[in-house]
Formats: sequence, C-alpha cells, structure tokens
Amino acid sequence: MQGVAMYPDIWACGVAESGISDMKLLVRETHKFESEYLASLCYPLGASGSERETILKDRSPLTHATRIKTPILIISGADDAIVPPDQAYELGKVIEDGGTDVEVKVYDEEGHIFSKGSTLSDIERRRYEWFEKYLVKR
Repeated sequence: MQGVAMYPDIWACGVAESGISDMKLLVRETHKFESEYLASLCYPLGASGSERETILKDRSPLTHATRIKTPILIISGADDAIVPPDQAYELGKVIEDGGTDVEVKVYDEEGHIFSKGSTLSDIERRRYEWFEKYLVKR
C-alpha cells in the first residue's frame, strides 16, 4: 500500500492482504509477541520519541492515501490481532473519498493468516477478477 501511495503513477492496480495502513496504530494495538520486535524493524537504534513518531507517520500508507490513484482490493481477517481490520476500513474510506476505486473485504472468523478453504478460494477469485478488470485490455 505504501508503494501505491508513494508512487501513484506506476501501478495499474493493487491488492493488499492483511496490510498495514497506520504504523502508529499497529505499534499501539498489535499483540504482545509482535510488539516485542517492532522497534528493531521500525526505528534506527537510539531514535528519540519524536523521531519515532515522525517515522511511523511517514511510513504509514494512510498518511499519503490521498495520493492514491490506483484501484485497490483490500483483504483482511475480522479476527486479525496483528493488523486489525479497522486499518482496512480506514484506508478504504480515504481512497474511496478521493474518488479511486476500492473494495474492502473482511472475512469473518479469519485472522492475520487466512486458513479456511472457502476464504482462500474466495480470495483467489476476487484477486483474479480484480486483476482481470484492471490489467486485461479488451
């Protein structure tokens, strides 16, 4: 999602599965296991509190979402404890308000990793139809 936000003119379409849209929210809401190593992934050693805030804001697709021109299919699990579905809904609203085609699909009884056969089948169908709609010239 950050790629389509930062480089809006090079993508024909996008699909985001369990994607992070707000880094600050991720750091605040993710479960304990994930939170233990996020600092080493997100910040340079010794970054101050204000530097951390700036980094999280700049690296959040939501910060730059008004630049998105690329149609995006956003897929999430309703029970995702790592990247809660609120992130999908919030990003989808900003994209839609900007006039870009977006579809947000949140699967009940699914977490960060999709496991039900019916969900996996539906995701593949949706992806195929999305790519066909935006990538295939007729």
